[in-house]
Amino acid sequence: MARTPLMRELQQLAHDHRLAGQRGIPVAAVRERRAGISRRQFLKGGTAGAAGLALAGPWNIARVAFAASPRIGIVGAGISGLTAALTLQNAGIHATVY
Repeated sequence: MARTPLMRELQQLAHDHRLAGQRGIPVAAVRERRAGISRRQFLKGGTAGAAGLALAGPWNIARVAFAASPRIGIVGAGISGLTAALTLQNAGIHATVY
């Protein structure tokens, strides 16, 4: 297992050379295919996610977020309590500080 980015890249390059030799294709073609697959999967996943959000509509998302939001109370308004409340607020969760 590689512990540094350089060693990881060298291992990947050796794997690509071995695969290219087995299949009889250039190493550049192996690397392009590997990179092309991840881009394709990324675009496919992004398109599916955008379509799902478009179909859900803003009203359904707000209703689900409101219904699923937990009720959280923080006891103590010291540094730790306020930090916890701020962290929860940044995550979109409402908390009451007592």
